Amino acid sequence: MSRHILMLLSNPYRPDPRVLWEAEALINAGHRVSLIAWDRQVELPAHEIKGGLEIFRIHSARSSYAAGLKQALRVPSFWRAADGLGRTLVPDAVHCHDLDSLYCGVQLKHQTRCRLVYDAHENYPALMSLQLPSVAVQFLKLLENRLLHSVDHTITASRRFSVELSARGFSPITAIGNYADPEIHREITPGHVATARLELGIPPNKLVVAYIGGFTKDRVILPLLQAAKLLPEVHILLAGNGPQRPEIEACYRETNNIHDLGWIPLEKVPLITRLADLVYYALKPGYPGAEYNAPNALGNAIAAGAPVLANDIGDLGDTIRRYNCGLLLDELTPQAVAGAINRLQNPDALQALAANTALAVAGGCNTRASQQKILEVYDALF
Repeated sequence: MSRHILMLLSNPYRPDPRVLWEAEALINAGHRVSLIAWDRQVELPAHEIKGGLEIFRIHSARSSYAAGLKQALRVPSFWRAADGLGRTLVPDAVHCHDLDSLYCGVQLKHQTRCRLVYDAHENYPALMSLQLPSVAVQFLKLLENRLLHSVDHTITASRRFSVELSARGFSPITAIGNYADPEIHREITPGHVATARLELGIPPNKLVVAYIGGFTKDRVILPLLQAAKLLPEVHILLAGNGPQRPEIEACYRETNNIHDLGWIPLEKVPLITRLADLVYYALKPGYPGAEYNAPNALGNAIAAGAPVLANDIGDLGDTIRRYNCGLLLDELTPQAVAGAINRLQNPDALQALAANTALAVAGGCNTRASQQKILEVYDALF
């Protein structure tokens, strides 16, 4: 039976990868899916339909990103606007992406008697620990715990977070990772890769290491760039943007083997990932949110058949270890990163790890498996 599912999202949906493949799965199964997104800087149309997904963007609640405690003054404006619009859409279920939309979802559940799904992309209080004082982080923990009592089904991107929530007595909970579609990556031919390398000035026989993601405070990017100075024959691709950009640009200013692509649209991510022989992703040690981080970069690397070089932390380390599809660093120093990259300049060593990405795909690390889990959640919901 077809249902109307209303998703709530606190970013403008450029699109958000997880929201995209979840919505696609539900639409392809015959459901109507709408999305209310918070376009706090009025960057995109207020209303549009893409791939069957009807998108409503809230423009009235103006704000910025990474605003810290000041965001607490603006979030209620988004909630009020989303609540008013949501009631007119008469959903059968509200699907809240992350904690910052869950309060509004709880209100809509009480007002419309719909079902409520909480999709925790992160452990949100832990995520915000780099931006907020400890008292505010503790408040978020209490808020999440209170709101979870109204949720009919919780989805987590992190296996570890699902275990933690279960231990706190919440159920049902389904862990659904952030994985990519290998078929999309297979559409990228060796010719496409060769052309892209040529455009970037990278010889075909040189090792390429890529970092694709935000330049946020929780990411440890500088050791990779410093390692590039020790490995002049290795080329580094950077694709992203964020608060660390000034430090990153200063680090590579006199380095010729680092290619800064800036922020790239979602549709270009498969090509850039396929350009890489190795994908780098490291999280700040001691950062509470690192344990629960389920990066899109890991899913894209697996889909593209590229090994991952990362530090051994949380879900990230668990996945790489489970499938032996990369190398785990004991320390994040330029020397340690350069040493690991040097090991993988041996084609046999690199290929052995790359081959194991197919085991990860077969083991469920792919979009289709994740989409099937989403459908199972909604089949059980009604």
